[in-house]
Amino acid sequence: MYYVPAQNDGEDGTPDHGCTLDGTTPGPCFQDYPHVGADKYGVYVSTNEYDLFGPSYSGAQVFAFSKAELAAHGTIRVTLVENLILEGTPGFTVWPAISPAGEYSREANGTEYFLSTVAGDGSETGNPTGTARFIGLWALTNTKSLNSATPALKYSSRAIESQTYVVPPKSDQKPGDIPLGDCLNDTSDLFGPGLGCWFLFLDPPVTWQPEVESTPDSLDSRMQQTWYVDGVLWGASGTSVKVGGDLKAGIAWFAVDPQVDKKGKVKGEVEKEGYIALKDNNLTMPAIAMGTNGKGVIAFSVLGEDYFPSAGYVTINEKGKVGPIHIAGEGLGPDDGFTSYKGFVGDPPRTRWGDYGAAVTDGHDIWIASEYIAQTCDFETWLLGDLTCDGTRTAFANWATRISLVHP
Repeated sequence: MYYVPAQNDGEDGTPDHGCTLDGTTPGPCFQDYPHVGADKYGVYVSTNEYDLFGPSYSGAQVFAFSKAELAAHGTIRVTLVENLILEGTPGFTVWPAISPAGEYSREANGTEYFLSTVAGDGSETGNPTGTARFIGLWALTNTKSLNSATPALKYSSRAIESQTYVVPPKSDQKPGDIPLGDCLNDTSDLFGPGLGCWFLFLDPPVTWQPEVESTPDSLDSRMQQTWYVDGVLWGASGTSVKVGGDLKAGIAWFAVDPQVDKKGKVKGEVEKEGYIALKDNNLTMPAIAMGTNGKGVIAFSVLGEDYFPSAGYVTINEKGKVGPIHIAGEGLGPDDGFTSYKGFVGDPPRTRWGDYGAAVTDGHDIWIASEYIAQTCDFETWLLGDLTCDGTRTAFANWATRISLVHP
């Protein structure tokens, strides 16, 4: 296990990126939302860098490590590629590609590719419109130099045209039991006159009632998992979709033909792309993986009028043909986490739930992981069952992760 100084405040050999504690007082930076990728020569962790407590976003960072040094289990060095820029704007969630064994680019003395999106609220991407028609293509070249005494990595980026994608709305979910929410709404004298179940967690006066079943966060339109196989770079992100006359959360996917020119600059274009949507329901947190046989899977969570939060997937092939939606694990109840409720997080609630998705190849098979709700119980069972529905959840959250093996 290795620990890497990453505060980027000038201490411990790190550069000073000017982060602050409160907008004015200098302080450490925080590396948020880390993701890992690899090519033939290196392992890469990309992050989004913010002030630890202040308001500012610095940009995407990449921490690069030599595969050979990691495999030797000795002293390792880290090479920091700082403050990535796309068309004059800080990069955001610049996701490094993962590949099946041996499927690496040997261009420019070793190349690791990345994808990103740019639609947002402007706080990170510089694009406040929430919609875009291009994505970011990135290349980190000369990665073989990670095995030398003086690594000399170079990066380049390019905005390439794509289908339109839009920050998705929050996701509605099928109605069901929400015992934590019911606790906050309790008006009984359980703990004394006027002191309902909510008194377990909160102090009077009561200001948050009524609590309602949440509309879980669909994340935003940032790129999710990126995959490189047979010279093609695959990625997926969340987007708004119009389906059955309703605005729902859906998925945009992209297949990019990336190259590095003689000057070491990245270029490429979107060769295939498409949307995935389900009438009356939402699809969130996509993760894509492709096998060397030209068959792949996109995993995601499914929730809406017909489904409690469930784990779903589609197959996809190298030609961009997408199969029907399958439910790998059907949800048993609605999300009932503390971020859903004003009493815990303020008004409006944050409605964050679970984590994200993942997919990885195992030969021609693909393992997928998606967030879903694997339990349900009513208020009385939750209260008498140690606030855990007899050990099937925690007091403050009830999400789970479904891991499935798919033979595409």
